[in-house]
Amino acid sequence: MSDYSDEGSESSSVDEYAESTHALSRTLDSIRSTEDDAQAIKSGCQQAPFDHRNRTVVDTSVRNTWELDASNFNLVNKKWFEDFSSRILRYMARGLGLFELRADPHKLLLYEPGSFLQPHKDSEKEQGMIGTLFVCLPSQHEGGDVCLSFGSQKRRLSTAENCEFDLTAMSWYSDVTHEVERLTSGYRLVLAYKLFATGEDELSASTFFQRTKDLKSMLARFRTDLPKVGKLLYPLDHLYAESSLCLRNLQGRDRSIGRYLNEICSEACFYFMFGQTTHF
Repeated sequence: MSDYSDEGSESSSVDEYAESTHALSRTLDSIRSTEDDAQAIKSGCQQAPFDHRNRTVVDTSVRNTWELDASNFNLVNKKWFEDFSSRILRYMARGLGLFELRADPHKLLLYEPGSFLQPHKDSEKEQGMIGTLFVCLPSQHEGGDVCLSFGSQKRRLSTAENCEFDLTAMSWYSDVTHEVERLTSGYRLVLAYKLFATGEDELSASTFFQRTKDLKSMLARFRTDLPKVGKLLYPLDHLYAESSLCLRNLQGRDRSIGRYLNEICSEACFYFMFGQTTHF
């Protein structure tokens, strides 16, 4: 489970990326949905279905949302592809414990007052799909919190704060249960993506939490079983000058592993440090 909110320092301007992102049957002056904009988008949408017992059904008592398939709209802003979306994917990959992610456009979702989704797990819509990414575009609204749960892990994500100006993204594995609470006012416009892991990354919330549990257990045993051993070493894939050896400058796989180990070591009361070795 991972979330991201664009606020000032993370981007020069949300509008720079949000404006003209979507080419529907007409050009919208702004992505911040007014009543007229929302109705224009809604006119091209259909009621969103959901998967139930190997069937795709529409039932507004379970899911009340409007959707437009990715084949019926285009993402035309080059800045979105080249800069902002890649930054979101890097952030999401780190939050999900992965090295790299690929995101394919899936749906444009429109939430209006009364829209909601009962607790639900995503089906694998395509071979290799491991999760879902929601990018909530700037649009004034209230309510509609997204509630995620996996085992004893629970998290509530809100998109309503500063929603008129900020862009919010969130992602989760396919085996995570998610619920969208009722939108009480305004409109929320969401780009939904299918997520795919690259390489040999972990493919579910189950494996991610198990890996984290195993590593914490190993560190606990290390402290007990080998009290006189002062250090555990993990070699990086790339070579770095001593002056540039820090989390911010790590490359590729080193970056993901470094951030992950830094978080785990902090929770396990270990110091996480960089160093240079001459031999093992």
